[in-house]
Amino acid sequence: MPFRTFVGPSLMSSFSNEFLLFSLSRQMTEESGLVSLGNLFDSPSNMPAADCVKGIVAEYLPSGWREWLVRDVISSPLELDPSTRNKLRFAIPSVRLLEAFFPKCRHVSEKKFKEVKDHLLSWPFGRALIFSPSKISIHLRGSEERHVQFVRFTDCFRDLCLSRSQVNKVLESMDAEACSVRSSEPGKSTDLESPPYEPLTPPLSRSLPGPGNGVSVSRGSVRQAHPSLAHHTDPVLMRQPIPPSTDVRMSALEKSVSSIQSEMKTLVAALRASAAPPQSSLPHSPECQESDMSDSSSEFSEDECYSPSPSHGPRLLPADDDPWGHSLVRDPEVPLDASFWDPMTKEKDPDIQEPSALLLSQGILCQRLGEAAWNRIRYADAEKKLKRGAMFQPLAMNSVFEKNNSPVDFALRQQERLLGTVCHGLLAQRKAFKDTLSNLVESCPAAKETVKECFFSEDSEFRSQSEALLQFVCGKRAEVISDRRKAVMPPDGVRTLQLINPSTSHLFDEDALAKWSASHSTSSVPRSRQVRKRPFSAVANDGGHSSKRPMAASAPEPFRQHRGSKSRPSAKSRGVGSKHFTSRQSNSRGRNFKAKGAF
Repeated sequence: MPFRTFVGPSLMSSFSNEFLLFSLSRQMTEESGLVSLGNLFDSPSNMPAADCVKGIVAEYLPSGWREWLVRDVISSPLELDPSTRNKLRFAIPSVRLLEAFFPKCRHVSEKKFKEVKDHLLSWPFGRALIFSPSKISIHLRGSEERHVQFVRFTDCFRDLCLSRSQVNKVLESMDAEACSVRSSEPGKSTDLESPPYEPLTPPLSRSLPGPGNGVSVSRGSVRQAHPSLAHHTDPVLMRQPIPPSTDVRMSALEKSVSSIQSEMKTLVAALRASAAPPQSSLPHSPECQESDMSDSSSEFSEDECYSPSPSHGPRLLPADDDPWGHSLVRDPEVPLDASFWDPMTKEKDPDIQEPSALLLSQGILCQRLGEAAWNRIRYADAEKKLKRGAMFQPLAMNSVFEKNNSPVDFALRQQERLLGTVCHGLLAQRKAFKDTLSNLVESCPAAKETVKECFFSEDSEFRSQSEALLQFVCGKRAEVISDRRKAVMPPDGVRTLQLINPSTSHLFDEDALAKWSASHSTSSVPRSRQVRKRPFSAVANDGGHSSKRPMAASAPEPFRQHRGSKSRPSAKSRGVGSKHFTSRQSNSRGRNFKAKGAF
C-alpha cells in the first residue's frame, strides 16, 4: 500500500505544512545571523573528550535546548584578557567535566583547570555554554532576554558549576569515602555507586518534580522573576530538568544515617554496661527481677531500671538523662562552705611584664650584651636613612625665651630628637608595609580577605603591637615637649602660656606668643637670672654724708680676708648706716667693725 494512501490525504497535508513552517523558520534563523545549539552540538570537534562532554551536557540541559539560539559570531574565537578569562563560567557540572578530561585525578591543579577552560573556549559549542560574565553571555546570544532565559533554565544545576578549590574538596571527600568503604567489613557492605556531586535539595525557585523526571515552572513565576520573559510563550523553553541522581543520593544518605544511629546505640549500650556495677551488688526491683529470670543472657536495654539504696555503692542516674554515660556515677557532694576554709588572694600583675623567651634572646643578641663588641654597634648609616627634618627634629625655642635657656633644655632636646627619628622610622615602615600588601593583594585578589583579617582586624596582634609602639613614641615626645615649655615659663604667666599650643616648628605658637608678650609689661618678660656683683664700699658717718671708697684702699685688715668670698654681703645689704640697723645685728655681724673703729 502506498504511504500516501496509508496515512490519508488530510494527515499528509498537515505534515507538509508543518515541515514547510519548520524549513521557513530555519531559513529565517540562518538569514538573521543566529544558530541553534543543536547545530553546534552536531558539528564535529577535535577537542579531547568532546563526546563525553556532549553526553554530560545532554544529560543536564532541559528538553528543547537544541532549539536555543545564539549569534553566529560564536563560531569565531573570543579574544579575552587574562582577568576576564579567569571569570568565565560554563553551564557544565564541574566535577563531571574534569572527570571526563582527567578520569583518575583526585586533585586538579591550576594548570589543568586552565587547560580545560582553554579547550572549551576553542570549541564553538563550549562558548555557547558561557553564562558568566553576563556581558559576554549577552554578546554571544544577541540579547539580554536570551541570556536571562539561559540562566533561568540552567539554574537547576548551576550549583554544580564549582571553582577549582571547591572541586578539589569534592574530589578529596569522594576519595576519603571510597577508602572508608574499602576498609569496611565484607559482610556489612554499604558500597553504593557514588553519584555525581549534587545538592541534596533543589533550589527554592523550582517547583515539585513533575512527570518525566522534570520540573515544571509556572509562567507566572517566570514572568515575576524576569519581566523580560512576559511575552515569551514557547512551552518548550518553560521546562527545567531535575538532577537525575537526587533520589539515589537521598537513599544513600538515609542508609548512612541509619547505620550511624545503630552504631551509636551499640556504643551507648556498651558504655552503660562498662559503667554499671555488678548485678550481684545491686538489689533489683520486682519488674527487673522478672525480666532477669525470663532472659538472663539479655544485654542491657534502654528500659532497664535500678533502685539501689544509698548504702550500696554510687547512685545511678536514669538512662535518659545522659545517653553517653558521663553522669552514671556521681561524686560525693561537697559542703557549700568548703571554699571558705581554703582562702586565696589575688595579686596584681607586675608593673613591667617579663618578655617572651624568643624576644629576650633576640634582644640580647642584637644589643651584643655580654660580648666584647657591645660598644661597636654602628648606627650612622641607619640614622641617615631615618633622620628627617621639619617636625621630626626638636621644636625650636621662641625668641622671647632664648635668654632663659637652661642646661636641662639641651638634654631634653637630645631626647626629643631621638623620639622624632624613631617616629619617622615607624611611619616609614608602616607606609612600606602598606605598599607591599597592596601589591600582594593586587597580584593575588583571593588573599585579600586573609590579609585583612590577619593584619588589619581589630583583634589582630600585629595591629595591636604596631599601634602601641606608635602611641608610646608620640606620647613620650609630648611629655618631653611639655617639660621644655615648663622650664622657660615665668611664674606669673604659667596659666596663660599653658593655653598656647606648640606650633609645627616652635615650642609656642609664634602669633599667640607675640600677643601675650605685647599684653605684658617689659618687667614681666623673663630675663636672665645671673647675679651681678657689686664692689664692696665702706660707709663713713661724716656729717651725714657717706663716702664710697675701694676696699683695698680704706677697708681695715679684718675685711680683707673676706674679699674673695661670694657670700659676703655688701655694707648696704647688712644695714650699715641705716636707721633699721638693730643692736642684734651689731652684736652678731658688726663686732669686728666696732673693735677696729670702722664706724
